[in-house]
Amino acid sequence: SSIITHSHPAASAGAIVIARAIAFLIDKKPETGFSIEEFFDVIISSISGSQEKVWEEFIEVLRKLKLNLDLPIVAGLIKFSQTGVKSPYFIEEYLGQAFVHPYAISTVACSIFIFMKRLTSFKNCIFELATAGGDSDTAGAIGGSLAGAYFGLKNIPASLIKKVKKYKKILKLSEDLYFKFKKRFPKFK
Repeated sequence: SSIITHSHPAASAGAIVIARAIAFLIDKKPETGFSIEEFFDVIISSISGSQEKVWEEFIEVLRKLKLNLDLPIVAGLIKFSQTGVKSPYFIEEYLGQAFVHPYAISTVACSIFIFMKRLTSFKNCIFELATAGGDSDTAGAIGGSLAGAYFGLKNIPASLIKKVKKYKKILKLSEDLYFKFKKRFPKFK
């Protein structure tokens, strides 16, 4: 949940979109891939039905993302960087620039876009997220969670894992959480 640090409804909606995406990716493998069409359809159907404007905006941006995955990363960032951003946060002089705006809808859109463009390498995915410009630390966290769910621990270089403070404790906590999730939701393989 994002509610502790980000109280805006778009931030909460973005957290739910990413949680749905992670739930979809958690049992997928890079060796076999997944249907990009199904990825977007599952997320869109899971958030459809709400009458709130923010959900409609997320559905619209997810549909646009699905149709624009052929764009290079820079072009995609230009297209989605200010998606959903309202005045006074919309920055006119940034139009046409590739960066990640620190507004929930655009940050989620750019993070998913970059993740989708780098489905062959965890390290390359993280590099693209971290160097996207703008709110790249948030994009790295959001897109990194997608990449971690998809690539799995075995595909994350040990050299990167060992750079994380208290990584052994984090690994233990994540393993415990994973098994609790599997116990509660056995249909997920």
